[in-house]
Amino acid sequence: MEPASHKNGIHAQRLLSLQRDNGAWGHFHSLSQNSGAALTTEQALRRLERLGFTQDDPAIQAALSYMHACLAGETELPDRREKTHDWDRFTRTMLAAWICRFTEGDALANEIAAQWGKTVSAAYESGRYDHGAYLAAYAETFRAKPYGGRLSDFTAFYELSLLSSTLDRRVEQAFFEDVLNRPTGIYYLYGGALTRPPADFCTKEASRYLAAVELMLEYESPVCRALLSPAAAWLKMHRGADGLWDMGAKARDSIYFPLSDSWRSAADRKRDCTERLARALERLEG
Repeated sequence: MEPASHKNGIHAQRLLSLQRDNGAWGHFHSLSQNSGAALTTEQALRRLERLGFTQDDPAIQAALSYMHACLAGETELPDRREKTHDWDRFTRTMLAAWICRFTEGDALANEIAAQWGKTVSAAYESGRYDHGAYLAAYAETFRAKPYGGRLSDFTAFYELSLLSSTLDRRVEQAFFEDVLNRPTGIYYLYGGALTRPPADFCTKEASRYLAAVELMLEYESPVCRALLSPAAAWLKMHRGADGLWDMGAKARDSIYFPLSDSWRSAADRKRDCTERLARALERLEG
């Protein structure tokens, strides 16, 4: 089942109306009261991706051009520099991740993806995670020491997005076992182990869990799908007698849901939930 497009709906049209001439929506990562925008560029991209936008759409083309200019140092991100980690290295990883989510044709972004693939593959070269090997590979590849907790931990949305196309397949089983069983989950997405689905199905937390599962399914590895068998069982358990899913009104977060123009109708909500969850189950069992 291919994901449906919702590019002509009111949610997409609202986002397109807020895009600036340079391809951005304001600050990229951090929403500030002084940014003059109701959302960040990253939030807009995440939402547009969910609504079916691709690199063929003018809005994404403009955003890709803007992100490439930032990555190349031709344009500076308007965000306030965060002091909790190596901001320059973090933003390069973040920009590369979003570029690679829409296109494989950006050499700068692909270089950063390859650097992360080399670093993480070295950490698992022995068949299990070796933190010393990771630190050494990180220092050699990025010509720097890991700075702060966030960037030294690759179990985050940006790094995992980049690793899906660059990870050495010889190390995938140990890598997947660590990522999927990590008690703190995937940073920026979900705060729990992916092998333990949330108890309450009709929540934003359940939607975020599903987003983390969807991210890991981008690896298209039989090993990953096998380890995610609890997620498949969870989806089947919550499918209704009519063959449809309904995560309830509480799952609405303006990121993953809604897809339809409105959830005033339970039928529209069930259609949105079924579209997303049926696709996830198909990939889990593929």
